[in-house]
Amino acid sequence: MNPQTRLLIGTALLAIGLLLPLGVLPLARTDWPAAVKTALGGILFFGFEIMAIPAVAVMGKENFERLLTAAKRWVKSLKPAGEVGRVRHAIGLVLFVAPLSPPT
Repeated sequence: MNPQTRLLIGTALLAIGLLLPLGVLPLARTDWPAAVKTALGGILFFGFEIMAIPAVAVMGKENFERLLTAAKRWVKSLKPAGEVGRVRHAIGLVLFVAPLSPPT
């Protein structure tokens, strides 16, 4: 199997793993026994962790590092471009801390 196909299959497994927790809400509305709901809900809730292992195994080390490099490059692009001044920093701190303060 060529590396491009392995990358696509591994990425598909990761995407499925990201979508599995969405199945917990419809599962809660079923009339199944509580033990079955609990077991399936746990599997669905931790679906990303469960699917990450076979996804990385299918991808291989080279493709996994390629995917991580692309993700790191995307996260770095979210960083502010220049230096942040004192006023902008103070405003950012207020916006971050204000929702944490109790209402008066």
